[in-house]
Amino acid sequence: MNKALELLDRALETARDEERALAAKDYERAATLHASRARLLQDAWSLRSGASVEIYRHKLSELSELQKGMMRIARDARDTVRASLQHTHRQQKRLTAYQKCVRMAF
Repeated sequence: MNKALELLDRALETARDEERALAAKDYERAATLHASRARLLQDAWSLRSGASVEIYRHKLSELSELQKGMMRIARDARDTVRASLQHTHRQQKRLTAYQKCVRMAF
């Protein structure tokens, strides 16, 4: 098998691990895996000239689909964090107003 295709296979495995890490909310591991996947893709790209175009394209399509799934997971995580921060902000505003009322009463 061509070295570029081997690197793409490793990138696919790394992407699957990255997706599992994101789903498990292990964002540090996901970031590390992402960096590793980026290096593998860069290396595979530089060696692509000897690879079968159809197989190479198929593997890139698989990676693209995995990336879409990871983006959905990341977007959902971002939305959850954003909602939590908004809730915390509202709670803090209520507490500040309550403290102000208590001080005015004394």
